[in-house]
Amino acid sequence: MKKFFLTALIPVVLFSCDTKRPDVENLEYSLTVNSIQNGANVEVLDGETVVVSGTTDESGAVTFSGLNAVKTLTVKVCKGTATLVSSADPVAWTGCNETEFTPEDKQDVVVTVDFLSTFISKYDSETSTEEWMDYLGLTTLTSPTLQTSLTDSTKRYLWYQGIAKIAENVSKANSVTPETMYSTENLLNLLLADLADDNIINGSTKAKF
Repeated sequence: MKKFFLTALIPVVLFSCDTKRPDVENLEYSLTVNSIQNGANVEVLDGETVVVSGTTDESGAVTFSGLNAVKTLTVKVCKGTATLVSSADPVAWTGCNETEFTPEDKQDVVVTVDFLSTFISKYDSETSTEEWMDYLGLTTLTSPTLQTSLTDSTKRYLWYQGIAKIAENVSKANSVTPETMYSTENLLNLLLADLADDNIINGSTKAKF
């Protein structure tokens, strides 16, 4: 009788343990958004519906907790300011950057929302990420040691600062105030339009510059 009881108990225990495994359908997770835009409006969207919204802090980050949507969502970061080498004071950012993410089975999701993520969402190519990561690898410091030690997020930040320096030089050459007519944001948007117009990174057919 005791042997029968133990034999009958084992499947019950196994079944009970199995039911405690993480269920993706009932996943609850936190989302941290990183951006160069400080004090910016952040919206997490399911199509046109706003799931949650907030504002980035002085480091360009904001965290949302208790999310449970497991589908692909869009994160938009709009306006705010950016700290760039071309200006002594924070520069107003007038537009939006965005990215998409799917939480899957992760409980802590971190996404970076910037020009690169915006470009990838608009550039219809299976290799867009790889192409741009290769490009970013060429825009860091020339030392091989530094190149291999820098994270992708650091490369992206330095790339923004490089564009800002170009904006400053172009502005001064045209006798206008840096970060106004020839702002970093304007140059990035021109580059985005030029690269995304026909989905060919090298050899765009529409001359926008």
